[in-house]
Amino acid sequence: MRTIIYSANFAPVTKKEIEKLIAAWKKRPYSWSQHSSFDYDKDQWFLSYVLGVKGDPSPAMLFGNVVGQSLATNKPMADVPRQPHMEYEIKVKLDDFSVLGYFDSYNCGRCDICSDMKQLEEYKTSGNTNKWNQKSVDTHGQLTYYCMLLYLRDKVKPEDVAIRLHYIPVEEDASFEMAVVGKPQSFNTKRTMTDVLRLMVEIKKRRKEMERYARKRLEEYDPKETLI
Repeated sequence: MRTIIYSANFAPVTKKEIEKLIAAWKKRPYSWSQHSSFDYDKDQWFLSYVLGVKGDPSPAMLFGNVVGQSLATNKPMADVPRQPHMEYEIKVKLDDFSVLGYFDSYNCGRCDICSDMKQLEEYKTSGNTNKWNQKSVDTHGQLTYYCMLLYLRDKVKPEDVAIRLHYIPVEEDASFEMAVVGKPQSFNTKRTMTDVLRLMVEIKKRRKEMERYARKRLEEYDPKETLI
């Protein structure tokens, strides 16, 4: 576990260094993980996305990645619907910056291996059996973000996309190893153009807020902060 110890006497970095770090951050494509990180913990967002200091992933996160990777193989660790495209990437412009996302599974409705219906599948692992329900799925911003990417790139309206989130329950077993337990739960959900347009406004506002916060932190930042 990393602990960040801040010096009591902050030594500001130079203006040139600040502009270089800000320019590097602005060049990075905007992602849902960055959006949610800023909401959850601005300090950790600053360390991860501006300074490039990444924390160690939890065992649950690592296991979630293992499960996700298995779903793209012929030996999936969970019985969930899968579409022809796995880890489907979309990178597109929103105003003057790039936005990026990876759909867990997607039927695009326009290529030789897909049917006509546009279908988006999102997989979530969790040991918290109360985390995913119809209300939390209906308000989950990541799915709105994915619909925004489709609209920006293909002008596909969210009303024309079938969206499902699949909760895959996991827990730590007697050997202290993570394992998939029980049957996945699937939730159908919908998004509207109003949701997408509202999120576009929010992201543009949030990005400006991020830059203001990063500049303020960099003016106070002590490059001798210790990571242990």
